[in-house]
Amino acid sequence: MAVQGSSLPSPGVPREVDAVVVGAGFAGLYMLLLLRDELQLDVVGLEAASGVGGVWYWNRYPGARCDIASCDYSYSFSAALQQEWRWPEKYPAQPDILAYLEHVASRFDLARSFRFDARVDEASFDESAQRWIIRTADGSSYRAKYFIPATGVLSEGNVPRIPGHEHFDGRSCFTGR
Repeated sequence: MAVQGSSLPSPGVPREVDAVVVGAGFAGLYMLLLLRDELQLDVVGLEAASGVGGVWYWNRYPGARCDIASCDYSYSFSAALQQEWRWPEKYPAQPDILAYLEHVASRFDLARSFRFDARVDEASFDESAQRWIIRTADGSSYRAKYFIPATGVLSEGNVPRIPGHEHFDGRSCFTGR
């Protein structure tokens, strides 16, 4: 699902939009849908990953799953979506959650409004213009009235600081990475 939906801004010239949403997980997908389709705003989504999914895109370790029942871990804004999607088990595994989010993105044509592989490096507010300036790692920039960081609480992996870890010769694995 590595579709580059939105056009890139010209180098050095910020792309003017109404809103920028950062993150293509549950919150980011829904926020983009509301802003674009309900409020009719010009919105771009920025996502560091190559596709939708948020934490479920990144965490692909064996056994990754949700401890919330699938019927509660899904969107309720669309009765049609709820009726058409079938969860294979009560507590969904990572591949099923990712497939669900990819289905939602496809069903509501959300990918066209996202830039994937677009890591946000900086966001600042220009008081005089009353606009957010958002810059990505590739040098693209955006000016927006609204800035919505929908990155979630698990967007950055926690690597614990364990005394002596730098001397450990074995393999270290961190599920958030």
